[in-house]
Amino acid sequence: MARAALLASAGVLRTAPGQSQTAIVEADTLNVRAGPALRFKRVSTLRRSWEVEMMGMRDGWVNIGTDMWVSAAFLRLKTP
Repeated sequence: MARAALLASAGVLRTAPGQSQTAIVEADTLNVRAGPALRFKRVSTLRRSWEVEMMGMRDGWVNIGTDMWVSAAFLRLKTP
């Protein structure tokens, strides 16, 4: 199963400004952090099978909203 991080590094995650791609959470519980690293405060959690909009990526982290980041390792791109 393809991971969002691998797809992004391969150039598959390409979104124009104002566009996004949908990903599905593959962890039982996924922490949402205030920034793209473990050192940032946890601001929320997501559950398995929930869908998120991927706004961008940085260093293996996916931006899903203002000050909301999750690890790409626990996401997979939703296919049409």
